[in-house]
Amino acid sequence: MQQDPVDNIEVCDERNGRGRPSVNQQIEIEEKIWKYFADGISAPTAAKELGIDVKTAQKYYRQFAELRISETEDEFIEQCKINVEIAVCALDNLILRERKLLETLETELASQKNRTPKEEYQLRRELRETVKSIAQLVTLKTNLANSPTADIKLNRLIREMMDKFVA
Repeated sequence: MQQDPVDNIEVCDERNGRGRPSVNQQIEIEEKIWKYFADGISAPTAAKELGIDVKTAQKYYRQFAELRISETEDEFIEQCKINVEIAVCALDNLILRERKLLETLETELASQKNRTPKEEYQLRRELRETVKSIAQLVTLKTNLANSPTADIKLNRLIREMMDKFVA
């Protein structure tokens, strides 16, 4: 703490972390948060990782989202379709990995090794869990692939609004 020579008030040299950050700090925070936003990480997680307030992270996330949407609707809609395709491809890779594991488990189960009942039970349990996982991934992939994109939803809403005004 220092004394202000003019009015003898103590002036704090460093901030205690509360209040609005300086312009330079805001720029640094924005750059750091952008990396998390671009990677698709949620605002609360980014805030926790960066050690900043959740509301600050959410503010920047809203700004980034508005920027993305406002660039142009066509680019946004195209990006939505690309994101769905990327997610479907990722799910395909997970399904393939699970199927390879399933084949390995089935081969292991079919082999006539002397196993204890506990080992047999664990192997069959892992087999069931793998089959269940594959089914869940296929369901998720189907739901994602069949979900309407933004352009389809907007067209449907426009049609509904037009029907209300015409009728």
